[in-house]
Amino acid sequence: METSNPDPCSELQPPKRNHYFAGKLLGVQDLQDEQAYFVAKDSRHARYLHGYGVVCGLRVRPTDPPQPWRVIVEPGLALDPCGREILVPQPVEYR
Repeated sequence: METSNPDPCSELQPPKRNHYFAGKLLGVQDLQDEQAYFVAKDSRHARYLHGYGVVCGLRVRPTDPPQPWRVIVEPGLALDPCGREILVPQPVEYR
């Protein structure tokens, strides 16, 4: 049986940020670290403040004409349990 952690804050780690100063030569790793910092910050914000699920849209409907085991997912936005955005910009047919 899987046990869940009753304290979700126990998994929080301090974010790693770049230390900028005048004349610093920025490399690829510096820019990747900066992007990773903001992606993690946004995900953490979404996960802990808003939770996960459908934000808007993502209505599921049958194909037209109806076909067995096929549906259309309409455009919308959701957050997964890790706080990442799931964006569906146009209708998608799934089998």
